[in-house]
Amino acid sequence: MNKFIFIVGAVAAGKTTFMEKKLYNGNKNQNNFFDHDQAKLMVQLYAQDKSKVNDLNLANALKNAINDCLENGKDFMMQIHFTNEQLSQINTYFHQYKNKFEFEAHYIGVSELDILRDRANKRELLGGHSSEGKSIEKSFNQSFKNFIDYLPKFEKATIWDNTKEFGFTNMEEQLIFEYGKLIFQNKNITDYSTKLLNIALGKEEEQNVQKKSGFRR
Repeated sequence: MNKFIFIVGAVAAGKTTFMEKKLYNGNKNQNNFFDHDQAKLMVQLYAQDKSKVNDLNLANALKNAINDCLENGKDFMMQIHFTNEQLSQINTYFHQYKNKFEFEAHYIGVSELDILRDRANKRELLGGHSSEGKSIEKSFNQSFKNFIDYLPKFEKATIWDNTKEFGFTNMEEQLIFEYGKLIFQNKNITDYSTKLLNIALGKEEEQNVQKKSGFRR
């Protein structure tokens, strides 16, 4: 079964770099991707001029890209922050495609808000995609908190630490989960990944207590 892969993290965490260096091989015959920030897929499929891409054909491009994956045996990749207002959209993907894709995820973590702000500013100065209109602080506060709630839904979920901006080429996975259960921990785990692991394990314990008591929030 083909994969629906979420690349998750705060604004300026390094999702685009990760996707391009680790996942996307540039071969449209093997995978499609959807990037709300850059509209790359829409330009690639429909227009050479980004000015021709509007909200209407943005939505159509997303739908067409997913259908193309289903019809032609491709993987689909989506960059997303997992902020609160995106959860309804994410739930729709799980419901609509639960028997059509295997769901995987990569979480790109950065330990400090100021690092993200600095990278966002540098990115824009160098001509990269703008963070205007996006709350870096909101995505930093909400991304991992919401992401761990969805760990049991992912056949595989990998956590990476991009705090030191390794560039991903030689970066190693820090943690790997299968359906919410930890199956791999890097022997050289970073301090920040240890913090994320403790949060994830604490959440799992909380969920187990809720199941035993029958309590639901």
